[in-house]
Amino acid sequence: MPVGQVRYTALEIINRGRLKQGLLGVANFEADSHTNLLLNLLNEVIEEVTDVGEWPQLFREQLVTAISSTDQYLFTPTSGNIKNIHEIGWANRSYPMQWITVEEMRQLRRGSRTSTGAPIFATIVGMSGSDPFFRVHPVPITADVTTMSVAYYKMPRLTVTADSTAAYIPVFPGPLLVQGLYAKALLDENDGVPTPEYTGAYQEFQRMLSEVYNRLGADTGPNYIKVSPGRSWR
Repeated sequence: MPVGQVRYTALEIINRGRLKQGLLGVANFEADSHTNLLLNLLNEVIEEVTDVGEWPQLFREQLVTAISSTDQYLFTPTSGNIKNIHEIGWANRSYPMQWITVEEMRQLRRGSRTSTGAPIFATIVGMSGSDPFFRVHPVPITADVTTMSVAYYKMPRLTVTADSTAAYIPVFPGPLLVQGLYAKALLDENDGVPTPEYTGAYQEFQRMLSEVYNRLGADTGPNYIKVSPGRSWR
C-alpha cells in the first residue's frame, strides 16, 4: 500500500501508535509513563529516518560573509542544528568549492601558506557545540571579500512534552512515523527481544521508509537501488 504524504501532529502520532497497541488516546504527553516512553521512542524514529539520507524537507541555504586574511569560519545555521554541509559556493562562481580532507588542507597550508585569493578548497576542521568550523584555501584578501553560499541539511527538531499542546508537526509523513513508533514499542514491551510481531512491524516500516525516501529524495526509476548498512532497497 503506498505511503501517503499526510503529516500528523506529534500527539496524533502518539495516539495512533497507542491505538495500534489497543490503548486509548491521551490529551498530552504526560498522561502516563507509557505515553512518555512513546514520546522518547518517537524521537528515536525521527533520528533513524533522518539518518537515511539527505531529505529535501531539511535542505537550507545561508550566506556567510568572508573576512580578509581569514581562512577559518564558524558556521552557525539560522534554522536549527546542522546535519551536514552539502556544499559551499564562492560569490557568483558557478562551481562550488572542492571538499578535501584535513590532511590535504594542512598540506596546502604548509606548502603555500601565503597563498591568497578566491577560495577553491574547503574542509571541516572542528566543532563548537553543534556548529562546525570550516577552513578554506586560498585565504581571501581584501579585494576578494564577498559572501559564501552554504548549502546544508538541518536536523529536524525533536518532540518535547510541550508539543502536545503546541500542535507540533514533524516534517516526515505521519503514517511512516506511526509505523516506526509501533515497531519500537513492540520491541520495548518485550525487553528488546525481536519477536515475530516486531520483525513484521519493523520490516513494514523499512518498506515504507524506502518508498518515501525514493519518492522524495532519490528516485531514479525502477532500476534504482540503494544499499545502506543492514538494509537493501530497490
